Amino acid sequence: DIPDAARQKLSVRVSDSSDPEVFATSQPFGVHGGLALISPRGGEIWKVDDSVEIHWKTLGKVPFVKLEYSSDEFVTSDMIAARADNKGSLVWHVPASVNKPAKIKISDAEDARVFSTTDTPVKVQGVLNILAPQGGEFWLAGSEQPVIWQARGNMPYVNVEYSTDHFNTAVPIIMGMANEGRLNFTVPDLAAETLRFRVSDARDQSVSAVSQPIRVGGRLILLAPAGNDILRVGQDEVIQWKTTGTIPKIKIEFSGDGFKKDIRFI
Repeated sequence: DIPDAARQKLSVRVSDSSDPEVFATSQPFGVHGGLALISPRGGEIWKVDDSVEIHWKTLGKVPFVKLEYSSDEFVTSDMIAARADNKGSLVWHVPASVNKPAKIKISDAEDARVFSTTDTPVKVQGVLNILAPQGGEFWLAGSEQPVIWQARGNMPYVNVEYSTDHFNTAVPIIMGMANEGRLNFTVPDLAAETLRFRVSDARDQSVSAVSQPIRVGGRLILLAPAGNDILRVGQDEVIQWKTTGTIPKIKIEFSGDGFKKDIRFI
């Protein structure tokens, strides 16, 4: 076995065990340590802002290591750590700037000839969060309301959809729109349905966020009788109202105590 003599110059001599004057000596040669990535191996899926652990094995003396990632077979690369103590592992906070599948490389910080890379790239996905609606809101049919989201990572285009059945089925609002983080949505007439929104990466729909449910419904405005009207006993009077959205059935009541206890149907 090659001894642990990293960065030393060694020579080898072979001699006749019965005649020491018969020998041959090599020219000096170098001995390097070795590095082998254990994880990631390639093919993993990481998310932007995740804290991931990189593990490796060391042979010989390699006191300091350099870690990099690259999307073009290390023609160019970005730094993870330029000179880290060789402890066999390192925790890396995946930045939003990693926008393509990337290979990881570890090398001796003092000898670039000693290195190890992942066999295949690691896939890095962006992250989506819906900021509005937050859930629990009541939106009036026909009104215009904002759908707002936050995207981390490389996500130039998104799909926006809504659903009334937990996305067993989905209704597209706009597909492949430029990711500006906001959409003004005209609320459909859905007769008091529960509504959820989903925003997804147009290139990778496994990256998505779903809002908490909101309610959508119509509105009633009572036009008559007005507050100062005087109604006469025994006469027919018109009760008139205006409806926004679909409200298929109504009930009409009257009260003499502000609808606390005295409530009667008309």
